Amino acid sequence: KYNGTEVIAISPEFTPTAMHASLWVNPQPGSDTALALAMVNVILQERLFKADYIREQSDLPLLVRIDNKRLLRAEDFASQDDLTATGGGFFVWDEVGNSLAKAPGMKSGDDQAPTLKLGELQPALEGSWRVKGLDGEIEVTTVFELLKVRAAEHSPELTAETTGVNPKIVRRVARAFAAAEPAMIFS
Repeated sequence: KYNGTEVIAISPEFTPTAMHASLWVNPQPGSDTALALAMVNVILQERLFKADYIREQSDLPLLVRIDNKRLLRAEDFASQDDLTATGGGFFVWDEVGNSLAKAPGMKSGDDQAPTLKLGELQPALEGSWRVKGLDGEIEVTTVFELLKVRAAEHSPELTAETTGVNPKIVRRVARAFAAAEPAMIFS
């Protein structure tokens, strides 16, 4: 804090940490999830995220089946013989090749250690596609798309009654968190 770090304490009660924080946000007890989703809503609506970072360092580009909301797996479209050859794993939609691609970081048949480096791969964050499955076409989207839908239900205005936190404060904290390098949540 003495070197310029902004410390924001989020706690229903005024704690020793809150006493020394730059800002104390006191949501209603048990409403921290709604507050977090409201912050995510702001970050997504204002596009305050770093797309390249979340493509490489998160599960947000992974493909999800729309019918059952489960991550798309090799078992969904490959025979058991093919699975042994490919090593299974999760998938993304590659914007460069406009095709299905194995997610980075999955162990493959070769002896190389798995890595999250994307190389030429450009995983899509937004959109929906159809892939050929064992039993026909499967409609898929990304975890990011599902997060956008969920966060849209939690605008700062909609959650203010639940959290007791003014929407202006939610926006301020969300913007500060998105802009911080690095940002850290410590509990």
